[in-house]
Amino acid sequence: MRRSWHTRSAISPRATRRNAIVAAAERASPAVVAIGTIEQGVVGMQRGHMLIDAEVVPLAIPYLGSGVIIDGGRGLILTNDHVIRGLRRFLVSLPDGRQFEAEYVGGDRNNDLALLRVAERGLPDIPLGRSDDLMVGEWALAIGNPFGNYIDDPEPTVTVGVISALHRDLRDQSTGRVYLDMIQTDASINPGNSGGALVNAHGELIGINTFIISTSGSSADIGFAIPVDRIHRVVDDILEHGSVRPIYVDFHSRPYQRWMAERQDQRWSPGAIVWEIDMNGPAARAGLRNGDVITQVNGERITSSEELELYLFTLRVGEPIQLTVRRGGDEQVIEYTLVEDRR
Repeated sequence: MRRSWHTRSAISPRATRRNAIVAAAERASPAVVAIGTIEQGVVGMQRGHMLIDAEVVPLAIPYLGSGVIIDGGRGLILTNDHVIRGLRRFLVSLPDGRQFEAEYVGGDRNNDLALLRVAERGLPDIPLGRSDDLMVGEWALAIGNPFGNYIDDPEPTVTVGVISALHRDLRDQSTGRVYLDMIQTDASINPGNSGGALVNAHGELIGINTFIISTSGSSADIGFAIPVDRIHRVVDDILEHGSVRPIYVDFHSRPYQRWMAERQDQRWSPGAIVWEIDMNGPAARAGLRNGDVITQVNGERITSSEELELYLFTLRVGEPIQLTVRRGGDEQVIEYTLVEDRR
């Protein structure tokens, strides 16, 4: 019997194809939104070169980026600061077609994060994961709204890849922003994905997709996301204070090099040497001195001044800090509490 080309397979069509990636996309996608803006426009009937019966009305502009509902009970939506910077009115479109005008709650340009709020409650939100236990090579999904000006549809796009690298420090050449401790992924990220979700194979948020490295402007499978563990700290500060309060670091450091140890007739091991210190600052008052070699912060090993700066960047005002330092041949722990930089 001749088989028709459109004869369907007898294999169960959906159950055998449902895998962890499908389940993760279904779990996370309802909380990924498109973000646009509302501007005032003039409409009316055209007669020749004249516009008659004109009136000013709000006009929705096509989607500019993506966002993630992190607390549906309070209507809180997280996105990148660069997505909404310079806008005055925000339009949030859910995958189910609902649209809400949002208000700006607060943000932080250095961390490139901003928080919006809509009046609607009971929205679908995304499960929050962790980024401190990520593994290079594990599955990752990028969910967002790429090319919003061309694809006028708030239902998000899902791309799949892996965690390519962790703890990347780099500068976005297009904006000049410096990004620290970023997650690198090869899940395809395109313009419009900024502010969208990077999720793990359980559908949990592990990062906010932020920018790509590309020579063409489109995806080159090198994308970067802000890790969710830092997002927790930033959002808490925004909700409490409207912005992220900068910590006051009252000292500068340099890499501790072998010749420095040899000059002092000391054993060398990696660390960051304190080079300049404000003697009226909190660390100095707690006992830190020029020439001290910082080897640990809160129990985490420090091997360079760049690593020290990166770790301090993740801390918040009011957090206790423990610096393990070598001074001469002795090791000691200096404890104090981080304060806000009010300079």
